[in-house]
Amino acid sequence: MSLEAEIGPVHYTLHVPALDQAGYTKLQTAVMMPVLYPRRRPLLNIIIVLVVSAVVGSMIGYLASKWSLSGQMWIGSLETGEGWALSGSEIFLAAAGLVLFAFILALMLVRLNHRRMLRRLHDASSRLLAPLTLSFGEGGILSRSEGKASINPWPRVTGLREMPGYLFILIDHATAFWLPESTLANLPDRDGFMRFLKDRIGQPAPVVPQGGVPQGGAPQG
Repeated sequence: MSLEAEIGPVHYTLHVPALDQAGYTKLQTAVMMPVLYPRRRPLLNIIIVLVVSAVVGSMIGYLASKWSLSGQMWIGSLETGEGWALSGSEIFLAAAGLVLFAFILALMLVRLNHRRMLRRLHDASSRLLAPLTLSFGEGGILSRSEGKASINPWPRVTGLREMPGYLFILIDHATAFWLPESTLANLPDRDGFMRFLKDRIGQPAPVVPQGGVPQGGAPQG
């Protein structure tokens, strides 16, 4: 029995171009974010950070006032004698600014290193990210790329994630197929294709006997 017969009647066949570096970064985000942050709430996280910062700042200000803390700091040049004198609350504000600057700098370095790592992974995975052909049938998705073929039954398809320029079809929360916007735009019935995917994601795969007709169903064009 052919691979096409194993997935039953094929409703859609898409020819997908290779995934570039920018698309690979989005793919990694689409796959990893639901795993690392299954209930991520960005607005709530921002509110928590602001509240914690306000509480800590208020405590520092209260303790400084209660204990009558004071200080002076002078930053300048010994040659010219020009400088910047700080006293009282200005010292605390300067210290807070330095901490914030160090935090932002560390965050930028982490993101830069992350992008460098993704670039290396993309270069090492060029064969896996090559152009492919996806056939969507009643029993699952058949993918073909560089002489290789594999079948992913619908129970292995765990979700869809839309990102700017791409639609990612998540497989086992571990990898994903990528559909560029240019590919989706060429579909004669894009809305019908999206309904087809959403109706089958997470559903048990139908039994497809020899001949390619799902049990209890009929071939469809």
